[in-house]
Amino acid sequence: MSPAAEPSRLDELSCLESMRRGDPTCLGGFFEAWGDRLYRRSLRLTGDPAAAEDVVQETFLRLMAGAEKIEGRSRLST
Repeated sequence: MSPAAEPSRLDELSCLESMRRGDPTCLGGFFEAWGDRLYRRSLRLTGDPAAAEDVVQETFLRLMAGAEKIEGRSRLST
């Protein structure tokens, strides 16, 4: 997985709004931007590649499912 540039704050807010309307299109961009970093951190914490992949998958599923609850006051990367 090659790292992508983080979305700008405006792009991030626009994508969150799309996700709130049920459009998952931006989820791929978020995955490209943060999936590798999240996987590496999860792998360090779990020590298990399969568990780290599960953490990444669960994180992005929860992002999509909970998009309407995200207030957008801070960056998603935090």
